[in-house]
Amino acid sequence: MVFTNPKLMHVRINRGTDVVWEGEAHSLSATNAVGPFDILPMHASFLTFVENTTITVESAHEENIAVPCMEGIVHVVNNIA
Repeated sequence: MVFTNPKLMHVRINRGTDVVWEGEAHSLSATNAVGPFDILPMHASFLTFVENTTITVESAHEENIAVPCMEGIVHVVNNIA
């Protein structure tokens, strides 16, 4: 699957096998061992480990979704995070 809308990206946040949130978004923000980072639409492929952070998504409907994360992986491929 390739999501090609240049103004949005598709985001899915899982906790185990459960989907916590899924939809189109303007951005995703979190913090890894290096520091805070943001992912925007059409971002290059990206992979990082995160722990003790909040994953914040600005949805296509201008809502801010905040999901606490004890540990996990954030990855982006083909405008899908």
